[in-house]
Amino acid sequence: MKYYLFILVAVFLIPTPTHAIEFENRLPESVWEVEIRLQHTPVYDRAFNGYGEEAPLQQLMLWSREWRDSVVGKLQREEQRLEIRMAYGLTEKWMLEATIPLLQKKQTSTLNFVSATSSQQKVLENLASENLSGLGDIKLIFAKDIVTTTTWHNRGGFTLRLPTGTTGTPRGISTNSTGEGHGSVGA
Repeated sequence: MKYYLFILVAVFLIPTPTHAIEFENRLPESVWEVEIRLQHTPVYDRAFNGYGEEAPLQQLMLWSREWRDSVVGKLQREEQRLEIRMAYGLTEKWMLEATIPLLQKKQTSTLNFVSATSSQQKVLENLASENLSGLGDIKLIFAKDIVTTTTWHNRGGFTLRLPTGTTGTPRGISTNSTGEGHGSVGA
């Protein structure tokens, strides 16, 4: 009975999405592992605003503008991502991994503001329809298997993200770009 109670409590207390846990395979020495992943985000025209409510995407892009409710039309986005992940086992415990993303982003805009001033019209022109394709930010990982048993292992390491993607033109809160424009180093 104690076991059932423990499982019941664990199910309610542990949050469902556990994104911090990644399933990894141990790589023997001199072995390559290549993974190709295709991710498609279908066309969307709604997003969550600063209050956690679902709203039209253009309201998020024009968040700081007082005239955002006067804009008519739609702003839509879509994304396709092809990610190539290559890992190489340097030794039984050390591995080197590279992730290379190829992105294609599409933004479609039919936004219009009838009585717009020149500065307001310039903001709307910045949200015009566009297609972006190219290389995203490359991620390199140098990792070591710290604790290894027959059923699981713990891996730690060093991550380097290279800003190889284009940053695009800043628009509102979220840019339509293939990269973030800055690198990062971390564990």
